[in-house]
Amino acid sequence: MGTRPDIAYAAGVFARFNNCAGKAQWTAVKHLFRYIKGTMDYKLQYGPHPHPTAFTSFSDADYAGDADSAKSTTGLVFLMGGGAVSWSSKLQSRVARSTTEAEFIAGESCSRDMAFFLYIFEDLGYKIALPQALGMDNQSVFASQRTLSTKDA
Repeated sequence: MGTRPDIAYAAGVFARFNNCAGKAQWTAVKHLFRYIKGTMDYKLQYGPHPHPTAFTSFSDADYAGDADSAKSTTGLVFLMGGGAVSWSSKLQSRVARSTTEAEFIAGESCSRDMAFFLYIFEDLGYKIALPQALGMDNQSVFASQRTLSTKDA
């Protein structure tokens, strides 16, 4: 998982069943192994980029994806110079009441990690222009942002 962001979600789900795995989980693990075997040549690649210090982040969430706890899963990725430098897929710490709330929780988590990276890059001597964009894909989040900004006007 350290160099394969494409299996981060699956690895996180399998970790939930470490002490109580059953036939369904073993079947899923075998499916993942077949996927890995067929994609052995997949790798992260880094190369020249027109803006080597360009910093981009994206977050996403499913809604109540964990059937046992009704919690959502947050996924996030950070790109620098066009290459992934950090990614995560983890269960949210609380139950979201809507897909919009799940996306906001994911976005907030991503923004905290983004601040951490910005401080690191600043300590290394890279000046990152603020504010930084956070990529999200949920239409209800965009709609609620438009509603909030309209009320402020």
